[in-house]
Amino acid sequence: HPSEHLTSAPLDAPVDAITSPPPGNERLFNRNFIALAGINFCIMTSYYLLFVISSPYAVEHFKASPSLAGLVAGVMVLGVLAGRFVTGGIIERVGFMRVLYVGLALYCASLLLYLVTDSLLPLLGNRFLGGVGVGCISTMTGTIVAHIIPSNKIGLGISYFSMSTILGLAV
Repeated sequence: HPSEHLTSAPLDAPVDAITSPPPGNERLFNRNFIALAGINFCIMTSYYLLFVISSPYAVEHFKASPSLAGLVAGVMVLGVLAGRFVTGGIIERVGFMRVLYVGLALYCASLLLYLVTDSLLPLLGNRFLGGVGVGCISTMTGTIVAHIIPSNKIGLGISYFSMSTILGLAV
């Protein structure tokens, strides 16, 4: 039903079930918009923080050469690209919320795996896994937001949502 809220939609809900604001409710800053911008901000903040410290961490803890340390940083970007590529092809079949939750689960799992990573190869795999999660999350938050913004506020809404990414970098 088009008036369902994003947060109460089933995991495999079609796009219409989670995107149309209830009639007469054309507010830009509703709970779904704020929740998605918050998720995006938190993920982007942690992604950028991990990106900056990954090379020195690899050198200090695993005695990686500068080129391997650069690979440790860069493999996460490859994971993000892979996550975005895969996500774009499956969202219509699997459902917006399910893909978002899978991305969140992958990223959270990768964060926990840092606690037990004891060598360079598992670190590379973990960073790729985290990148896939970030790719899924960032694709889904942006896609869902583009669908829930009232049509008469689409430019403003995308601009405000994009600030959650930029603020994550600024922090």
